[in-house]
Amino acid sequence: MSVKPKQENGAASSSYSSTGELRRRLIIDAGARCEPPSGAHSLLLEFGFGCPAPTGKFPAVHIPLPLMGAEERAERWWYPGCVVIDAPGPVSRATCDDFQVLAAKVAPEDCEDVRSATRQAYGLILDALAEDSAYGLVRMWNYLGGINDGNNDMERYRQFSIGRAEAFQDGRIQDGVTPVGTGIGTPEGSGLTIVGLASRRKFLPIENPLQVSAFNYPQQYGPSSPKFSRSGILSIPGGVLFLISGTAAVVGHESASPYQTAPQVKATLKNLSALAQAASERNGGSGNWALDQRSCVRVYLRNVSDHEMVRESLSEALAVPDSQVIYLQGDICRRELMIEIEACVVI
Repeated sequence: MSVKPKQENGAASSSYSSTGELRRRLIIDAGARCEPPSGAHSLLLEFGFGCPAPTGKFPAVHIPLPLMGAEERAERWWYPGCVVIDAPGPVSRATCDDFQVLAAKVAPEDCEDVRSATRQAYGLILDALAEDSAYGLVRMWNYLGGINDGNNDMERYRQFSIGRAEAFQDGRIQDGVTPVGTGIGTPEGSGLTIVGLASRRKFLPIENPLQVSAFNYPQQYGPSSPKFSRSGILSIPGGVLFLISGTAAVVGHESASPYQTAPQVKATLKNLSALAQAASERNGGSGNWALDQRSCVRVYLRNVSDHEMVRESLSEALAVPDSQVIYLQGDICRRELMIEIEACVVI
């Protein structure tokens, strides 16, 4: 099934069997036009990309990453019901019956001490979330300016990881139940943006058998291991939401084919396939969990020059329509990694 439903006003077509089915489902799309898929849907979350920032108020969140191959694209999450927006303070919130979106931004001038800024921003999100204990974190997106700046343990990403771990410890979030995550570098001087997705639904984290769990990385990657799960699933009205973390060419805990994009694409695809298989097994071995026309995918590339080669490789390997794939220029958390792919699928 496609995540772009057919509408009388000429929006993209879909294979939904009925209007009733459409109106009961969470819809995630990646187009330029901000149009609800049905009269029953409300905008829960929008990621806007590019420079300068597109216009729009929360739940639109701007990520200052250059787009590749498209002048205007956004990822939008449409919820089949009412969404209440609360954005008066340091944490913006959008709440519906099944989900809550929380977003915090740290200005560049307040982000020189990345560890402290991260701990504080995560703390604010966790405090806001604690106001309704029915919601638990299932997905986090983290965008940090100059993520690879600094040497050894003073690298900004490693300092970010320490701050996040401290905030999770403060919030009593244990390894093994950490949310799905993405951590990508934005241009220097762009500060820190953190977006969280929480849900009332039971979250089942799923690890990759080909990789060491991020929260179990050895100390060679920093004083604190990254706190995220490789993927996860949760049942939602009308289906299942499969969330895949930013996935790169990491085998075990080591980076495969350092600084080489083409072999890293193959290793990354192998990891994505392993996650889909693991999700199927955790769901009783039933269902098709592969990335296909139901998916919404983001591809982060360190080098713009790799875009066309990667696009051709992914078009051959994945059954995901080009309209559902967003290519962005961003730095990966390890300097030797050239590509990272994340995805979400409503099944």
